[in-house]
Amino acid sequence: MDSYYIDRILSIFILLLIGVILGWGSLKVIINHTDSDTENSLKVKKIYPIYTELMPVFLSIIVIAFSLNNFIEIDDLTTVSSLFFGIFLLFSISNIGYLNPIWFLLGYRIYKVDNDKAIYTLIAHKNKNYKSIDKIGNVKKVDEFVFIKRKE
Repeated sequence: MDSYYIDRILSIFILLLIGVILGWGSLKVIINHTDSDTENSLKVKKIYPIYTELMPVFLSIIVIAFSLNNFIEIDDLTTVSSLFFGIFLLFSISNIGYLNPIWFLLGYRIYKVDNDKAIYTLIAHKNKNYKSIDKIGNVKKVDEFVFIKRKE
């Protein structure tokens, strides 16, 4: 095998490893360092997973980023950094930053929770069935409309 391909495979592996470490670390930071003096329960009128709703947006941003390889060289650090910053901005604007695929692999799911006050986003472990529940207890507030379910 040519050393060029070995270098490319090694680079891809290192980038994937960095992504996994950053995804796992961001989940741990959110779980451990969110404000614990917030609501302990979240009333539910309707709850459903939002992966099917927002995954096309997520995938289209990724496809657009990789299709840029036909127009620009993605071998230098400045271009890669600019590309990642642009993707970060698109994720922030479209509010799909919580659709982290690493969190999905770690067993966390993202739900949309409708109640009388507003529509919230809930980050919770997949082992619990939330389909027919009217109140979710033991949650931490991440920001105004995002909650994470604490372990019971």
